[in-house]
Amino acid sequence: MTTTTTSTSIDTANTVKPVSLIPEQLMDVLKFLADKGSIRQLDYQFARFIAQQATSHSQEIGFLAGVVSHELGKGHICTQLIQAQTADLAQLLGLYGETALQLNQKLLGIDWVTVLKSSNLVGTTNDCVKPLMFDGQRVYLQRYWNYEVVLADTLNRLSKPVEFNIEQKKALTETLNQLFARSYHFLFNALAKAEANQQTSQVLRQQLVCDHLDIVDEQSLNWGAIDQAIVQTKQVTDLDVLDSLVPLSACLNWQKVAAAVALSRRFAVISGGPGTGKTTTVTKLLSAMVEQSLSQGKTPTIKLVAPTGKAAARLTESIGKAIEQLPLAPEVKDNIPTESSTLHRLLGAIPNRAEFRHNRRNPLHLDILVVDEASMVDLSMMYKLVDALPEHARLILLGDKDQLASVEAGAVLGDICSFNSTGYSTAQGNLIAEMTGFDAIANTQQAKAGAVNPPAIADSLCMLQKSYRFDARSGIGQLAKAINNGSANQVDQVFAKGFGDIENHPLSSDSYNLMLRTLVNEYGAYLNRMNVSLEELETQEARAKSVLDLFSQCRLL
Repeated sequence: MTTTTTSTSIDTANTVKPVSLIPEQLMDVLKFLADKGSIRQLDYQFARFIAQQATSHSQEIGFLAGVVSHELGKGHICTQLIQAQTADLAQLLGLYGETALQLNQKLLGIDWVTVLKSSNLVGTTNDCVKPLMFDGQRVYLQRYWNYEVVLADTLNRLSKPVEFNIEQKKALTETLNQLFARSYHFLFNALAKAEANQQTSQVLRQQLVCDHLDIVDEQSLNWGAIDQAIVQTKQVTDLDVLDSLVPLSACLNWQKVAAAVALSRRFAVISGGPGTGKTTTVTKLLSAMVEQSLSQGKTPTIKLVAPTGKAAARLTESIGKAIEQLPLAPEVKDNIPTESSTLHRLLGAIPNRAEFRHNRRNPLHLDILVVDEASMVDLSMMYKLVDALPEHARLILLGDKDQLASVEAGAVLGDICSFNSTGYSTAQGNLIAEMTGFDAIANTQQAKAGAVNPPAIADSLCMLQKSYRFDARSGIGQLAKAINNGSANQVDQVFAKGFGDIENHPLSSDSYNLMLRTLVNEYGAYLNRMNVSLEELETQEARAKSVLDLFSQCRLL
Protein backbone atom coordinates (compact mmCIF):
# COMPACT_ATOMS: atom_id res chain seq x y z
CA MET A 1 0.00 0.00 0.00
CA THR A 2 1.42 3.30 -1.04
CA THR A 3 0.63 6.51 0.78
CA THR A 4 0.91 9.72 -1.14
CA THR A 5 1.49 12.96 0.75
CA THR A 6 0.56 16.20 -0.91
CA SER A 7 2.41 19.34 0.17
CA THR A 8 0.63 22.67 -0.13
CA SER A 9 2.64 25.86 -0.13
CA ILE A 10 1.18 29.26 0.65
CA ASP A 11 2.44 32.34 -1.06
CA THR A 12 2.59 34.74 1.87
CA ALA A 13 3.28 37.62 -0.46
CA ASN A 14 -0.16 37.20 -2.00
CA THR A 15 -2.04 36.50 1.27
CA VAL A 16 -5.12 38.67 1.58
CA LYS A 17 -4.74 40.94 4.59
CA PRO A 18 -7.80 41.97 6.57
CA VAL A 19 -9.19 45.27 5.43
CA SER A 20 -8.56 48.05 7.96
CA LEU A 21 -11.83 49.65 9.02
CA ILE A 22 -10.21 52.50 10.93
CA PRO A 23 -7.50 55.04 10.07
CA GLU A 24 -3.92 54.37 11.10
CA GLN A 25 -3.41 57.52 13.21
CA LEU A 26 -5.40 57.97 16.45
CA MET A 27 -6.34 61.57 15.66
CA ASP A 28 -7.66 60.40 12.29
CA VAL A 29 -9.75 57.85 14.19
CA LEU A 30 -11.40 60.70 16.09
CA LYS A 31 -12.04 62.57 12.83
CA PHE A 32 -13.57 59.41 11.38
CA LEU A 33 -15.83 59.08 14.44
CA ALA A 34 -16.79 62.78 14.36
CA ASP A 35 -17.68 62.59 10.66
CA LYS A 36 -19.97 59.62 11.26
CA GLY A 37 -21.56 61.27 14.32
CA SER A 38 -20.27 58.86 16.97
CA ILE A 39 -18.63 61.75 18.82
CA ARG A 40 -19.26 65.49 18.74
CA GLN A 41 -17.27 67.84 16.53
CA LEU A 42 -16.50 69.67 19.78
CA ASP A 43 -14.74 66.55 21.08
CA TYR A 44 -12.62 66.25 17.94
CA GLN A 45 -11.67 69.93 17.79
CA PHE A 46 -10.72 69.92 21.48
CA ALA A 47 -8.58 66.83 20.85
CA ARG A 48 -6.86 68.60 17.92
CA PHE A 49 -6.11 71.62 20.09
CA ILE A 50 -4.58 69.46 22.84
CA ALA A 51 -2.55 67.42 20.34
CA GLN A 52 -1.09 70.61 18.86
CA GLN A 53 0.16 71.69 22.30
CA ALA A 54 1.73 68.34 23.21
CA THR A 55 5.52 68.09 23.05
CA SER A 56 5.42 64.28 23.06
CA HIS A 57 2.92 61.50 22.33
CA SER A 58 0.66 64.06 20.62
CA GLN A 59 -1.50 61.40 18.94
CA GLU A 60 -2.12 59.50 22.19
CA ILE A 61 -2.71 62.59 24.36
CA GLY A 62 -4.99 64.17 21.77
CA PHE A 63 -6.97 60.94 21.40
CA LEU A 64 -7.41 60.56 25.16
CA ALA A 65 -8.48 64.21 25.45
CA GLY A 66 -11.17 63.54 22.85
CA VAL A 67 -12.39 60.49 24.79
CA VAL A 68 -12.57 62.45 28.06
CA SER A 69 -14.49 65.26 26.33
CA HIS A 70 -16.86 62.71 24.78
CA GLU A 71 -17.50 61.12 28.18
CA LEU A 72 -18.14 64.55 29.71
CA GLY A 73 -20.82 65.11 27.09
CA LYS A 74 -22.51 61.92 28.31
CA GLY A 75 -22.46 63.12 31.92
CA HIS A 76 -19.25 61.41 33.12
CA ILE A 77 -16.62 63.67 34.65
CA CYS A 78 -13.69 61.32 34.03
CA THR A 79 -12.49 58.31 32.07
CA GLN A 80 -11.21 55.24 33.87
CA LEU A 81 -7.73 54.56 32.54
CA ILE A 82 -8.11 50.85 33.31
CA GLN A 83 -10.70 50.75 30.53
CA ALA A 84 -7.96 51.40 28.00
CA GLN A 85 -6.08 48.36 29.28
CA THR A 86 -9.16 46.14 29.05
CA ALA A 87 -10.09 47.34 25.57
CA ASP A 88 -13.25 49.24 26.47
CA LEU A 89 -12.40 52.61 24.93
CA ALA A 90 -13.82 51.53 21.58
CA GLN A 91 -17.15 50.78 23.21
CA LEU A 92 -17.12 54.17 24.95
CA LEU A 93 -16.78 55.73 21.51
CA GLY A 94 -19.77 53.80 20.17
CA LEU A 95 -17.83 51.20 18.16
CA TYR A 96 -18.69 47.51 18.02
CA GLY A 97 -17.79 44.42 16.03
CA GLU A 98 -14.71 44.26 13.81
CA THR A 99 -14.17 48.03 13.93
CA ALA A 100 -14.01 47.98 17.73
CA LEU A 101 -11.70 44.95 17.67
CA GLN A 102 -9.22 46.70 15.39
CA LEU A 103 -9.19 49.87 17.49
CA ASN A 104 -8.80 47.89 20.70
CA GLN A 105 -5.81 46.03 19.29
CA LYS A 106 -4.21 49.35 18.44
CA LEU A 107 -4.91 50.78 21.92
CA LEU A 108 -3.65 47.72 23.81
CA GLY A 109 -0.17 48.36 22.51
CA ILE A 110 0.04 51.74 24.25
CA ASP A 111 1.50 52.20 27.74
CA TRP A 112 -1.00 54.83 28.86
CA VAL A 113 0.53 55.42 32.28
CA THR A 114 3.91 56.26 30.77
CA VAL A 115 2.30 58.44 28.10
CA LEU A 116 0.34 60.44 30.67
CA LYS A 117 3.13 60.85 33.20
CA SER A 118 5.59 62.08 30.57
CA SER A 119 3.20 64.57 28.95
CA ASN A 120 3.58 68.32 29.39
CA LEU A 121 -0.25 68.63 29.33
CA VAL A 122 -1.10 66.23 32.17
CA GLY A 123 -0.92 67.14 35.85
CA THR A 124 -1.07 64.87 38.87
CA THR A 125 -1.17 67.18 41.92
CA ASN A 126 -2.92 70.30 43.16
CA ASP A 127 0.18 72.38 42.45
CA CYS A 128 0.35 71.33 38.81
CA VAL A 129 -2.41 72.98 36.76
CA LYS A 130 -2.61 71.34 33.33
CA PRO A 131 -5.48 70.83 30.84
CA LEU A 132 -5.72 67.14 31.79
CA MET A 133 -5.32 65.62 35.26
CA PHE A 134 -4.38 62.03 36.09
CA ASP A 135 -4.88 60.59 39.58
CA GLY A 136 -3.30 57.21 38.84
CA GLN A 137 -6.53 55.59 37.70
CA ARG A 138 -8.73 58.24 36.09
CA VAL A 139 -8.22 61.05 33.58
CA TYR A 140 -10.13 64.34 34.06
CA LEU A 141 -10.42 67.72 32.49
CA GLN A 142 -8.68 70.05 34.94
CA ARG A 143 -11.81 72.01 35.88
CA TYR A 144 -13.82 68.95 36.85
CA TRP A 145 -10.87 67.40 38.66
CA ASN A 146 -10.63 70.60 40.72
CA TYR A 147 -14.39 70.57 41.39
CA GLU A 148 -14.22 67.00 42.67
CA VAL A 149 -11.11 67.45 44.82
CA VAL A 150 -12.29 70.67 46.48
CA LEU A 151 -15.82 69.36 47.01
CA ALA A 152 -14.53 66.11 48.53
CA ASP A 153 -12.20 68.00 50.89
CA THR A 154 -15.00 70.35 51.98
CA LEU A 155 -17.55 67.60 52.59
CA ASN A 156 -15.02 65.55 54.54
CA ARG A 157 -14.32 68.58 56.72
CA LEU A 158 -18.05 69.15 57.30
CA SER A 159 -18.48 65.45 58.14
CA LYS A 160 -16.45 65.70 61.31
CA PRO A 161 -18.50 65.15 64.50
CA VAL A 162 -20.19 68.01 66.32
CA GLU A 163 -18.99 68.23 69.91
CA PHE A 164 -21.74 67.84 72.55
CA ASN A 165 -21.48 68.19 76.29
CA ILE A 166 -23.55 65.88 78.49
CA GLU A 167 -26.38 68.38 78.96
CA GLN A 168 -26.63 69.17 75.24
CA LYS A 169 -26.73 65.48 74.33
CA LYS A 170 -29.43 64.86 76.94
CA ALA A 171 -31.51 67.78 75.65
CA LEU A 172 -31.25 66.58 72.03
CA THR A 173 -32.22 63.05 73.07
CA GLU A 174 -35.33 64.35 74.82
CA THR A 175 -36.21 66.49 71.78
CA LEU A 176 -35.88 63.51 69.43
CA ASN A 177 -38.05 61.37 71.70
CA GLN A 178 -40.75 64.05 71.64
CA LEU A 179 -40.61 64.63 67.89
CA PHE A 180 -40.57 60.92 67.04
CA ALA A 181 -42.87 59.75 69.84
CA ARG A 182 -44.86 56.62 69.14
CA SER A 183 -48.40 56.96 67.88
CA TYR A 184 -50.60 53.89 68.14
CA HIS A 185 -53.45 55.26 66.00
CA PHE A 186 -52.26 53.63 62.78
CA LEU A 187 -51.64 50.29 64.50
CA PHE A 188 -55.06 50.43 66.16
CA ASN A 189 -56.76 51.16 62.82
CA ALA A 190 -54.85 48.36 61.08
CA LEU A 191 -55.85 45.87 63.79
CA ALA A 192 -59.48 47.01 63.61
CA LYS A 193 -59.48 46.65 59.81
CA ALA A 194 -58.02 43.15 60.04
CA GLU A 195 -60.67 42.16 62.59
CA ALA A 196 -63.44 43.59 60.40
CA ASN A 197 -62.13 41.43 57.53
CA GLN A 198 -62.10 38.41 59.88
CA GLN A 199 -58.31 38.20 59.70
CA THR A 200 -57.61 37.48 63.35
CA SER A 201 -54.61 35.15 63.37
CA GLN A 202 -51.82 35.75 65.87
CA VAL A 203 -49.28 35.70 63.03
CA LEU A 204 -51.02 38.61 61.31
CA ARG A 205 -51.24 40.60 64.55
CA GLN A 206 -47.53 40.06 65.16
CA GLN A 207 -46.76 41.17 61.61
CA LEU A 208 -48.79 44.37 62.04
CA VAL A 209 -47.04 45.18 65.31
CA CYS A 210 -43.62 44.64 63.73
CA ASP A 211 -44.48 46.83 60.74
CA HIS A 212 -45.99 49.75 62.66
CA LEU A 213 -43.47 49.82 65.52
CA ASP A 214 -40.40 49.20 63.31
CA ILE A 215 -39.33 46.12 65.29
CA VAL A 216 -36.02 44.57 64.22
CA ASP A 217 -35.27 42.34 67.22
CA GLU A 218 -38.33 40.07 67.40
CA GLN A 219 -36.57 37.34 69.37
CA SER A 220 -36.11 39.52 72.45
CA LEU A 221 -39.84 40.21 72.90
CA ASN A 222 -42.54 38.37 74.88
CA TRP A 223 -45.04 37.84 72.07
CA GLY A 224 -47.49 36.02 74.31
CA ALA A 225 -47.90 39.08 76.52
CA ILE A 226 -47.96 41.41 73.50
CA ASP A 227 -50.70 39.42 71.76
CA GLN A 228 -52.76 39.23 74.95
CA ALA A 229 -52.60 43.02 75.28
CA ILE A 230 -53.67 43.44 71.64
CA VAL A 231 -56.62 41.05 71.95
CA GLN A 232 -57.88 42.96 75.00
CA THR A 233 -57.55 46.37 73.28
CA LYS A 234 -60.80 48.33 72.98
CA GLN A 235 -59.43 51.82 72.33
CA VAL A 236 -56.16 53.43 71.20
CA THR A 237 -54.95 54.25 74.71
CA ASP A 238 -55.12 50.54 75.62
CA LEU A 239 -52.07 50.06 73.38
CA ASP A 240 -49.93 52.29 75.62
CA VAL A 241 -48.93 49.11 77.46
CA LEU A 242 -46.73 48.34 74.43
CA ASP A 243 -44.36 51.09 75.60
CA SER A 244 -42.99 48.62 78.13
CA LEU A 245 -43.63 45.39 76.22
CA VAL A 246 -41.87 46.69 73.08
CA PRO A 247 -38.93 48.86 74.24
CA LEU A 248 -37.10 51.17 71.83
CA SER A 249 -34.04 48.94 72.07
CA ALA A 250 -35.86 46.35 69.91
CA CYS A 251 -36.88 48.88 67.24
CA LEU A 252 -35.24 50.91 64.49
CA ASN A 253 -36.99 53.97 63.04
CA TRP A 254 -34.78 55.24 60.21
CA GLN A 255 -36.38 58.70 60.25
CA LYS A 256 -35.27 59.21 63.84
CA VAL A 257 -31.83 57.83 62.97
CA ALA A 258 -31.57 60.33 60.10
CA ALA A 259 -32.36 63.21 62.45
CA ALA A 260 -29.74 61.99 64.94
CA VAL A 261 -27.15 61.71 62.16
CA ALA A 262 -27.83 65.27 60.98
CA LEU A 263 -27.67 66.64 64.52
CA SER A 264 -24.29 65.00 65.07
CA ARG A 265 -22.67 66.32 61.86
CA ARG A 266 -22.52 69.67 60.04
CA PHE A 267 -23.11 67.79 56.78
CA ALA A 268 -25.82 65.17 56.34
CA VAL A 269 -27.47 63.27 53.50
CA ILE A 270 -30.99 61.88 53.93
CA SER A 271 -31.88 59.70 50.96
CA GLY A 272 -34.91 57.54 50.37
CA GLY A 273 -37.44 56.49 47.78
CA PRO A 274 -40.95 57.91 47.32
CA GLY A 275 -43.05 57.86 50.47
CA THR A 276 -40.20 57.26 52.91
CA GLY A 277 -40.85 60.56 54.69
CA LYS A 278 -37.87 62.72 53.74
CA THR A 279 -39.79 65.99 54.11
CA THR A 280 -41.39 64.97 57.42
CA THR A 281 -37.99 63.93 58.73
CA VAL A 282 -36.26 67.17 57.76
CA THR A 283 -39.09 69.26 59.25
CA LYS A 284 -38.69 67.50 62.60
CA LEU A 285 -34.92 67.83 62.27
CA LEU A 286 -35.15 71.58 61.67
CA SER A 287 -37.41 71.99 64.68
CA ALA A 288 -34.80 70.19 66.82
CA MET A 289 -32.07 72.47 65.46
CA VAL A 290 -34.19 75.55 66.12
CA GLU A 291 -34.88 74.44 69.69
CA GLN A 292 -31.17 73.83 70.22
CA SER A 293 -30.27 77.31 68.90
CA LEU A 294 -32.99 79.09 70.87
CA SER A 295 -31.83 77.39 74.08
CA GLN A 296 -28.41 78.93 73.42
CA GLY A 297 -29.90 82.38 72.85
CA LYS A 298 -29.43 82.26 69.07
CA THR A 299 -31.92 82.56 66.20
CA PRO A 300 -30.82 80.39 63.26
CA THR A 301 -31.16 81.53 59.66
CA ILE A 302 -32.48 78.60 57.60
CA LYS A 303 -32.76 78.47 53.81
CA LEU A 304 -34.63 75.88 51.73
CA VAL A 305 -33.63 75.39 48.09
CA ALA A 306 -34.17 73.02 45.18
CA PRO A 307 -32.64 72.77 41.69
CA THR A 308 -35.78 73.83 39.77
CA GLY A 309 -38.71 76.15 40.32
CA LYS A 310 -41.16 73.24 40.29
CA ALA A 311 -39.15 71.33 42.89
CA ALA A 312 -38.89 74.47 45.03
CA ALA A 313 -42.67 74.98 44.89
CA ARG A 314 -43.24 71.35 45.87
CA LEU A 315 -40.82 71.71 48.79
CA THR A 316 -42.62 74.85 49.97
CA GLU A 317 -45.96 73.04 49.93
CA SER A 318 -44.74 69.87 51.66
CA ILE A 319 -42.79 71.71 54.38
CA GLY A 320 -45.82 73.91 55.08
CA LYS A 321 -48.08 70.88 55.50
CA ALA A 322 -45.58 69.11 57.74
CA ILE A 323 -45.25 72.14 60.03
CA GLU A 324 -49.03 72.37 60.41
CA GLN A 325 -49.26 68.73 61.50
CA LEU A 326 -46.49 68.86 64.10
CA PRO A 327 -47.16 69.96 67.71
CA LEU A 328 -44.45 72.63 67.76
CA ALA A 329 -44.10 75.66 70.01
CA PRO A 330 -44.97 78.95 68.24
CA GLU A 331 -41.42 80.30 68.53
CA VAL A 332 -40.09 77.13 66.88
CA LYS A 333 -42.63 77.26 64.04
CA ASP A 334 -41.82 80.92 63.40
CA ASN A 335 -38.17 80.08 62.75
CA ILE A 336 -38.76 77.26 60.25
CA PRO A 337 -39.10 78.78 56.77
CA THR A 338 -42.08 77.84 54.64
CA GLU A 339 -40.74 79.45 51.46
CA SER A 340 -38.06 77.90 49.27
CA SER A 341 -36.15 79.11 46.22
CA THR A 342 -34.00 77.75 43.43
CA LEU A 343 -30.26 77.28 43.78
CA HIS A 344 -29.59 79.96 41.16
CA ARG A 345 -31.71 82.51 42.99
CA LEU A 346 -30.04 81.71 46.32
CA LEU A 347 -26.53 82.07 44.89
CA GLY A 348 -27.43 85.17 42.90
CA ALA A 349 -27.23 84.40 39.20
CA ILE A 350 -25.50 87.06 37.07
CA PRO A 351 -26.90 87.39 33.51
CA ASN A 352 -24.61 86.00 30.79
CA ARG A 353 -22.01 84.85 33.32
CA ALA A 354 -21.19 81.47 34.85
CA GLU A 355 -20.24 83.01 38.19
CA PHE A 356 -22.64 83.84 41.02
CA ARG A 357 -22.76 86.81 43.37
CA HIS A 358 -22.20 84.55 46.36
CA ASN A 359 -18.94 82.62 46.57
CA ARG A 360 -16.03 82.11 48.95
CA ARG A 361 -15.28 85.85 49.01
CA ASN A 362 -18.95 86.77 49.47
CA PRO A 363 -20.53 83.85 51.38
CA LEU A 364 -24.23 83.26 51.89
CA HIS A 365 -25.91 84.67 55.00
CA LEU A 366 -27.30 81.52 56.60
CA ASP A 367 -26.73 78.97 59.34
CA ILE A 368 -28.55 75.93 57.92
CA LEU A 369 -29.10 75.08 54.25
CA VAL A 370 -31.48 72.33 53.09
CA VAL A 371 -31.24 71.19 49.45
CA ASP A 372 -34.15 69.08 48.20
CA GLU A 373 -34.00 66.84 45.09
CA ALA A 374 -30.21 66.86 45.50
CA SER A 375 -29.81 64.05 42.95
CA MET A 376 -30.50 66.69 40.27
CA VAL A 377 -27.55 68.86 41.36
CA ASP A 378 -24.52 68.33 39.12
CA LEU A 379 -20.87 68.53 40.18
CA SER A 380 -20.31 72.11 39.00
CA MET A 381 -23.36 73.48 40.82
CA MET A 382 -22.64 71.52 44.01
CA TYR A 383 -19.09 72.87 44.03
CA LYS A 384 -20.32 76.46 43.66
CA LEU A 385 -22.96 75.95 46.35
CA VAL A 386 -20.51 74.52 48.89
CA ASP A 387 -17.95 77.18 47.96
CA ALA A 388 -20.46 79.88 48.98
CA LEU A 389 -21.23 78.42 52.42
CA PRO A 390 -19.97 80.32 55.47
CA GLU A 391 -17.55 78.46 57.73
CA HIS A 392 -20.11 77.71 60.46
CA ALA A 393 -22.97 76.58 58.17
CA ARG A 394 -24.67 73.19 58.22
CA LEU A 395 -25.65 71.49 54.96
CA ILE A 396 -28.45 68.91 54.58
CA LEU A 397 -29.04 67.14 51.26
CA LEU A 398 -32.39 65.44 50.59
CA GLY A 399 -33.16 63.23 47.63
CA ASP A 400 -33.53 59.81 46.10
CA LYS A 401 -30.19 58.47 44.88
CA ASP A 402 -32.05 56.19 42.43
CA GLN A 403 -34.11 58.95 40.83
CA LEU A 404 -33.89 62.26 38.93
CA ALA A 405 -30.22 62.27 37.92
CA SER A 406 -28.52 65.57 37.11
CA VAL A 407 -28.61 66.80 33.51
CA GLU A 408 -25.02 68.04 33.55
CA ALA A 409 -21.95 65.96 34.43
CA GLY A 410 -21.50 64.47 37.88
CA ALA A 411 -23.90 62.30 39.92
CA VAL A 412 -22.87 63.85 43.24
CA LEU A 413 -25.63 62.45 45.47
CA GLY A 414 -25.26 58.95 44.05
CA ASP A 415 -21.49 59.01 44.53
CA ILE A 416 -21.82 60.21 48.13
CA CYS A 417 -24.47 57.60 48.94
CA SER A 418 -22.20 54.82 47.65
CA PHE A 419 -20.26 55.17 50.94
CA ASN A 420 -23.35 53.93 52.79
CA SER A 421 -22.23 50.35 52.11
CA THR A 422 -19.24 50.82 54.45
CA GLY A 423 -21.57 51.43 57.40
CA TYR A 424 -21.18 53.71 60.41
CA SER A 425 -18.06 53.83 62.52
CA THR A 426 -18.32 52.23 65.95
CA ALA A 427 -18.29 55.65 67.62
CA GLN A 428 -21.09 56.98 65.40
CA GLY A 429 -23.17 53.82 65.84
CA ASN A 430 -22.90 54.11 69.62
CA LEU A 431 -23.77 57.82 69.54
CA ILE A 432 -26.87 57.23 67.40
CA ALA A 433 -27.97 54.40 69.69
CA GLU A 434 -27.57 56.67 72.70
CA MET A 435 -29.52 59.55 71.12
CA THR A 436 -32.36 57.41 69.71
CA GLY A 437 -32.61 54.49 72.14
CA PHE A 438 -32.25 52.06 69.22
CA ASP A 439 -29.62 49.62 70.48
CA ALA A 440 -30.02 47.71 67.22
CA ILE A 441 -28.12 50.40 65.31
CA ALA A 442 -25.04 49.74 67.45
CA ASN A 443 -25.45 45.96 67.26
CA THR A 444 -25.88 45.62 63.50
CA GLN A 445 -23.04 44.96 61.11
CA GLN A 446 -23.57 48.46 59.75
CA ALA A 447 -22.51 49.98 63.05
CA LYS A 448 -19.61 47.54 63.47
CA ALA A 449 -17.95 48.71 60.26
CA GLY A 450 -15.45 50.64 62.40
CA ALA A 451 -13.15 47.65 62.04
CA VAL A 452 -12.58 48.60 58.40
CA ASN A 453 -12.13 52.30 59.22
CA PRO A 454 -14.98 53.77 57.12
CA PRO A 455 -14.49 57.28 55.71
CA ALA A 456 -15.83 60.18 57.77
CA ILE A 457 -18.50 60.95 55.19
CA ALA A 458 -20.14 57.54 55.81
CA ASP A 459 -21.11 58.76 59.29
CA SER A 460 -23.09 61.60 57.67
CA LEU A 461 -25.42 59.35 55.65
CA CYS A 462 -28.82 57.82 56.31
CA MET A 463 -30.92 55.84 53.85
CA LEU A 464 -34.62 55.84 54.74
CA GLN A 465 -35.76 52.28 54.11
CA LYS A 466 -39.46 52.15 55.00
CA SER A 467 -42.09 53.34 52.54
CA TYR A 468 -45.29 54.71 54.05
CA ARG A 469 -47.07 54.58 50.68
CA PHE A 470 -46.98 50.82 50.19
CA ASP A 471 -46.05 47.68 52.10
CA ALA A 472 -42.56 46.37 51.34
CA ARG A 473 -44.12 42.89 51.04
CA SER A 474 -46.69 44.02 48.46
CA GLY A 475 -46.27 43.55 44.73
CA ILE A 476 -45.41 47.18 44.07
CA GLY A 477 -42.99 47.15 47.01
CA GLN A 478 -41.08 44.11 45.78
CA LEU A 479 -41.18 45.28 42.16
CA ALA A 480 -39.72 48.66 43.12
CA LYS A 481 -36.91 46.93 45.02
CA ALA A 482 -36.12 44.64 42.08
CA ILE A 483 -35.99 47.57 39.65
CA ASN A 484 -33.74 49.60 41.97
CA ASN A 485 -31.44 46.57 42.20
CA GLY A 486 -31.32 46.44 38.40
CA SER A 487 -32.18 42.74 38.42
CA ALA A 488 -34.29 41.48 35.51
CA ASN A 489 -34.48 38.03 37.14
CA GLN A 490 -35.92 39.55 40.33
CA VAL A 491 -38.51 41.43 38.27
CA ASP A 492 -39.60 38.17 36.59
CA GLN A 493 -39.79 36.43 39.97
CA VAL A 494 -42.00 39.20 41.40
CA PHE A 495 -44.46 38.94 38.51
CA ALA A 496 -44.45 35.14 38.81
CA LYS A 497 -45.74 35.37 42.40
CA GLY A 498 -49.13 36.60 41.19
CA PHE A 499 -49.54 39.71 43.36
CA GLY A 500 -52.96 41.31 43.14
CA ASP A 501 -51.72 44.90 43.04
CA ILE A 502 -49.54 44.62 39.91
CA GLU A 503 -50.07 43.21 36.41
CA ASN A 504 -47.62 42.33 33.65
CA HIS A 505 -48.74 42.46 30.02
CA PRO A 506 -46.18 41.22 27.45
CA LEU A 507 -45.52 43.68 24.63
CA SER A 508 -47.96 42.87 21.81
CA SER A 509 -50.68 44.51 19.75
CA ASP A 510 -53.30 43.13 22.15
CA SER A 511 -51.60 44.55 25.25
CA TYR A 512 -51.03 47.85 23.43
CA ASN A 513 -54.74 48.11 22.64
CA LEU A 514 -55.55 47.17 26.24
CA MET A 515 -53.32 50.01 27.43
CA LEU A 516 -55.12 52.47 25.15
CA ARG A 517 -58.55 51.32 26.35
CA THR A 518 -57.41 51.62 29.97
CA LEU A 519 -56.14 55.15 29.40
CA VAL A 520 -59.36 56.16 27.64
CA ASN A 521 -61.45 54.84 30.54
CA GLU A 522 -59.26 56.32 33.28
CA TYR A 523 -58.70 59.73 31.71
CA GLY A 524 -62.28 59.79 30.42
CA ALA A 525 -63.64 60.55 33.89
CA TYR A 526 -61.18 63.44 34.19
CA LEU A 527 -62.08 64.86 30.76
CA ASN A 528 -65.80 64.50 31.40
CA ARG A 529 -65.47 66.35 34.70
CA MET A 530 -63.60 69.12 32.90
CA ASN A 531 -66.58 69.62 30.56
CA VAL A 532 -69.16 69.84 33.35
CA SER A 533 -70.14 73.38 34.23
CA LEU A 534 -69.67 74.68 37.75
CA GLU A 535 -72.26 72.96 39.93
CA GLU A 536 -74.50 74.79 42.33
CA LEU A 537 -72.85 75.54 45.69
CA GLU A 538 -69.52 74.34 44.29
CA THR A 539 -66.57 76.70 44.52
CA GLN A 540 -63.96 77.03 41.81
CA GLU A 541 -61.34 75.71 44.22
CA ALA A 542 -63.42 72.62 45.07
CA ARG A 543 -63.99 71.91 41.40
CA ALA A 544 -60.30 72.27 40.59
CA LYS A 545 -59.42 69.85 43.39
CA SER A 546 -61.91 67.24 42.19
CA VAL A 547 -60.58 67.51 38.63
CA LEU A 548 -56.97 67.10 39.75
CA ASP A 549 -57.92 64.16 41.98
CA LEU A 550 -59.46 62.39 38.98
CA PHE A 551 -56.40 63.19 36.86
CA SER A 552 -54.05 61.66 39.45
CA GLN A 553 -55.93 58.33 39.45
CA CYS A 554 -53.99 57.20 36.39
CA ARG A 555 -50.47 57.92 35.21
CA LEU A 556 -48.65 56.84 32.06
CA LEU A 557 -44.87 56.69 32.43
